[in-house]
Amino acid sequence: MSSVDVVIPCFQYGRFLRDSVDSVLRQDVGALRVLIIDNGSTDNSLAVARQLARDNPSVEVVAHKRNLGPTASLNEGIDWAKADYFMTLDADDLLAPGCVKRAVSVMDGDDSIVFCHGAERFITGDETIDQAWTGSTSDCDWATASGEAFISRLCSKAYNLVANPTVVRRTKVQKAVGYYYPELKYADDMNMWMRLAIRGRVAETSAVQGIRRIHPGQQTQSYRDAPVRDLIEHLNNFEHFFCHEGRELPAAPRDRARMLRRTAFNGLYAAGALMLQGRLKQSLPCIRFSMTTCGGLLGPSRRRTFEVADATSRNGY
Repeated sequence: MSSVDVVIPCFQYGRFLRDSVDSVLRQDVGALRVLIIDNGSTDNSLAVARQLARDNPSVEVVAHKRNLGPTASLNEGIDWAKADYFMTLDADDLLAPGCVKRAVSVMDGDDSIVFCHGAERFITGDETIDQAWTGSTSDCDWATASGEAFISRLCSKAYNLVANPTVVRRTKVQKAVGYYYPELKYADDMNMWMRLAIRGRVAETSAVQGIRRIHPGQQTQSYRDAPVRDLIEHLNNFEHFFCHEGRELPAAPRDRARMLRRTAFNGLYAAGALMLQGRLKQSLPCIRFSMTTCGGLLGPSRRRTFEVADATSRNGY
């Protein structure tokens, strides 16, 4: 029977950690391991993690004295993984009941699939879910696409269409692709999906595979509050990909141009939405960002546009 390793980085999420780990341990798979990596939390995260490890031999704990950041934890998890399949899960998110079995089933049946993903459900604050809930059962069919088609689809939206709590990847492919890049500070999971997709096919289902918790204090909150930061980091991830692993793809020039056009549109759309909310001051950086992105369409240098976007981020846009 196939095995699955799940890495859960944690910093100050002791109040959510047990529910997150329990959602993994309840999955109906034969061989499953969980690694909790605590990044110097000062709340009860480490105590909760160690109690979970005492209660279940499938749970391991690594405790860092200081916060090394999520990228270091994810890369540490890649080194640790040895199962057939590999997942990462934020300590405030959960796996949907039955999701791992569904994912393993489709990937066991097709060696060309490098990762699969599905829909996600949102909960807020301290909300819990009924563990008897199984998500959508009316449509659990999987659709597969080539990695090139997947990358083109992401570029056509210029946004991350894949929810991290839903992703199951083939461990040997993850190890071949390598680590997350520390220079990418946000939305770096999207960069990883594209790098994985170069190696094979991608499967998707409309069934709910993961549960994302929305609450104050998340890193993502600052990006929700300042949409231009979100736009910049997505652009940085795309440009990094096209400067490196995606550079030699036959469709790279077309897909990059498509991504830049859509990114510029997304900036203007965000500006319009902010104006309608009466947030004129916040809309102006989005407009400037769109103009800069359009400028990238005129120049031959991929790297130049990436540096402009990164400089914009440093200037507090």
